[in-house]
Amino acid sequence: MKIALIADTHFNEPYAFASVDKYGVNSRFANQMSVWDIIPQDTDILVHLGDLFNSKFRLNRQIYDRVFDSFNKAPGDYKIFVLGNHDYYSFHKEPTLSPFREICSMCVHRYVHMDIGGVRFHCIRYPALPKHFFEDVDMAVENLGSGVNILLAHVGVAEASIGPLQLNLSLSDTVHISELRYKHFDYVFLGHYHKHQQLANNVWYVGSPLQLSFSEREEKKGIMTLDTDNGKLEFVQNTVAPRFHVIKITNPKQLAKMVLNDKDFYRLELECQVSRSILDNTTKDKNVSIEGGIVEKREIRLKEGISPQEIISEYVDIMKPDLDKEVTIKEGLRWLV
Repeated sequence: MKIALIADTHFNEPYAFASVDKYGVNSRFANQMSVWDIIPQDTDILVHLGDLFNSKFRLNRQIYDRVFDSFNKAPGDYKIFVLGNHDYYSFHKEPTLSPFREICSMCVHRYVHMDIGGVRFHCIRYPALPKHFFEDVDMAVENLGSGVNILLAHVGVAEASIGPLQLNLSLSDTVHISELRYKHFDYVFLGHYHKHQQLANNVWYVGSPLQLSFSEREEKKGIMTLDTDNGKLEFVQNTVAPRFHVIKITNPKQLAKMVLNDKDFYRLELECQVSRSILDNTTKDKNVSIEGGIVEKREIRLKEGISPQEIISEYVDIMKPDLDKEVTIKEGLRWLV
């Protein structure tokens, strides 16, 4: 039996770098929807580990309906959903995703387990309080099945790392890895933190299926699959979705020679002065944000006694890097001499 696991999709309508097509669809939402395409067609059970949408309060009806339809049509005869912190606007009211119970088994009210094909899934939603999580884990251990036991939860683990600085967070809603009681289970799959990572021999954060911000810029994204017949566990990387990049510019020549693609998102951190023309040439029609100073005009101060050929070469390097240097020098010399 093949299980596909996805987490922290955070479907929404981002403002930054977004455009709208003729049908009114946000371009970055369209990028997000590509995650359904990486789910293997031979999936028997599809598990979502929480935070389906980014907003827990006000949801665009068009986006809600499109995600509902895509989730319904996604591969998997059985679908399981474990509620995350973005899926509740109140722990005392019905979740935002109540309609999704029509198409999947949803862990709404604390701990629940379900048996499918010889596998017992132990599901724990995002806890209102850590003590609730501990109680739910205890219930899971007390209800272990005779076959394969898989713990599914949406929770923060203090020993996990997040962001490009590899930070460990110990917050009021985090638990320690030992408190997962993971040794009682064959597999433990978690949602909440967006970085795909392995915390123990049988414990993984699936991670978000695509990069959602610059803070996730160096992380590999995708989903996980498990074949319970042979124990084969795989990470299926998403190579289609756009990626985020942060680039420090310390020399104008670095910017002049840079080639940016049309799909990805860039933040250029300028640590030197560059001309507006170079900046415009490099970033035209690209998804770029700029941090740092920009000077509209740049003076090129040349050493005394420099040859005409060196003058033209320096100009091309700094101001017109897209030109063929050899041809430009030849033409320039023809006019100067």
